[in-house]
Amino acid sequence: MTWLGLDIGGANIKAASTDGFVSSIPFRFWIEREKLEATLAAIIKSCDSTTPLSVAVTMTAELADCFESRQIGVREIVDNVDNVCSSLGLSPPIFAGTDIKFSNASDAKTHWLKTAAANWAMTASYASRFLTASTGLVVDMGSTTTDIIPVENGVVKTRGKTDSQRLRAGELVYVGVDRTPICSVISSLVLDGNDIPIAREFFATVGDAMLVSGLRDEDPNDKNTADGRSMTFTNAARRICRMVCEDYNDVGARDAKLLSHQILEQVEHIISEAIECRSYDPAEIVVTGSGCDFVRTLFSTLFPRAYIKPLALMVGNKINEVAPAYAVAVLASEAAQ
Repeated sequence: MTWLGLDIGGANIKAASTDGFVSSIPFRFWIEREKLEATLAAIIKSCDSTTPLSVAVTMTAELADCFESRQIGVREIVDNVDNVCSSLGLSPPIFAGTDIKFSNASDAKTHWLKTAAANWAMTASYASRFLTASTGLVVDMGSTTTDIIPVENGVVKTRGKTDSQRLRAGELVYVGVDRTPICSVISSLVLDGNDIPIAREFFATVGDAMLVSGLRDEDPNDKNTADGRSMTFTNAARRICRMVCEDYNDVGARDAKLLSHQILEQVEHIISEAIECRSYDPAEIVVTGSGCDFVRTLFSTLFPRAYIKPLALMVGNKINEVAPAYAVAVLASEAAQ
């Protein structure tokens, strides 16, 4: 039996199976909501498993503002996945909960608050097995958010369960390495010795600052950007310069990089402030997500005595950006035995 884990987010759908299949595709839920079933069917078909396939799901897309409430979002997503599995002749899917248990579609909708945004719990439960004595921190920095999850003796020890509760506790930091709007993380930037208030407009994202700073590669095929233009150095630099109402042709590469460094320093500061809310002193930290390298460097500074373990080194590089989906697949497989 092969298990396929699906992590259905508001901007991306990620999938990973217990036999090595990995997929991550952009899916703008607030625009493409009606295409979910067709998209999921295509992902599941592409898995092409040689053994019978079962599906386990976690989600965060219920928070997308196309839904009137998170409860409505959970119910619609559960129904969509259930319909797809039925149409493909698969066994009924199961859904992850923040209690690190799985439930059928009916129970997932009834206990929707457990079903909503349970991916962090799955990731931490799986990743904790790579901590000595199963104690330390699991940190997952993705395109939009950063999860900081304490684990003690193999048990997830967060103060909060819901996103709102974890925000208050500093366990969910709503900043990532790609989609986060720059106007949400910084209020001014220094250019030519002048402290300039930024344009509070969706001109650029942290992903642009990462690219201009040399922390991510160009991707001409990636047009999920603030202006719809591709993710190249020149386009990213243009978007960065527009934050201070300037043109890249006038500012130049050197100053565009300086602006980007300031933005990333503020991202580090935001995460550091969340850490200061708790008296962490971990001996070990497992890091994962598309921002793994960024957060690994930051946490090495915050906790110089801690042993930082990238999950990708222990599981495989291609798992890095789909860790919740892989965790769900593995944990579902183990629960079924």
